[in-house]
Amino acid sequence: MPLEIVGVEATSNNEDDQIVLVVDLSYEGDAVIDSKLLSMNCGVKGVQLQGKMTVVLDPLMNDVPFMGAVTVYFDKKNRIHLQEDWFGQVSFDSVIFIHYT
Repeated sequence: MPLEIVGVEATSNNEDDQIVLVVDLSYEGDAVIDSKLLSMNCGVKGVQLQGKMTVVLDPLMNDVPFMGAVTVYFDKKNRIHLQEDWFGQVSFDSVIFIHYT
C-alpha cells in the first residue's frame, strides 16, 4: 500500500508569518530487510506507520519561493510496527543468550 494522506489540518498565523500543516499519515509497506546475527538469518518483512506529521512553512514571502524554510517533524509518538521474520530457523524467545528482566 502506498503512503496515504488520511487528512490535513491547516492553520495560518499572520503574527508569526507562517503556515502550519498537520498531516495524518498511514503507510503499510512490504519492505524486506535481511540480516544475519551469529549465523542466524533474521530480518523485517513488513513496515507499518500511522501518525501525525507537522509541516511548518516559515517565514512567508511575497516572491518565489514564497517561504524561507520548511520544517517537518513528528510531534507525538507515532505507531510504527515492524513485522519480524526469522525465516523458519529460530524464534526470538528461544535464543539462549537473550534474557528478559
